Amino acid sequence: MARFATVLIPTSDAPIDLTGSNQLAASTATTQLIGKNRIFVISSDQDIMITFGTAAEIAGSTFPAASATYGYRIPANQQTTLDMGQALDTIGLFNLNSSTAAIITIQLLSVV
Repeated sequence: MARFATVLIPTSDAPIDLTGSNQLAASTATTQLIGKNRIFVISSDQDIMITFGTAAEIAGSTFPAASATYGYRIPANQQTTLDMGQALDTIGLFNLNSSTAAIITIQLLSVV
């Protein structure tokens, strides 16, 4: 299905917030299950790196973990919209700031 000419709206799913006590500590990584065929928008108050894989890769210890030198960089305070597609269901996140925790928010979207 083509998505370039569609309107995206928030889903009824609660946003995924890595805030408060769930902030991503300085220079650390985490993974987050998003789901297959999900569109989402992600933003952070710090520069972050993101990678894509599957929950099965996490279980098999072959997930392509985000790091300071590996992944797709999302600059601080920028909203980036991504589509997981049919093969991927999990993202890896790495906080590039070496001294400040990252507040990351993810909103799942739907195609109208």
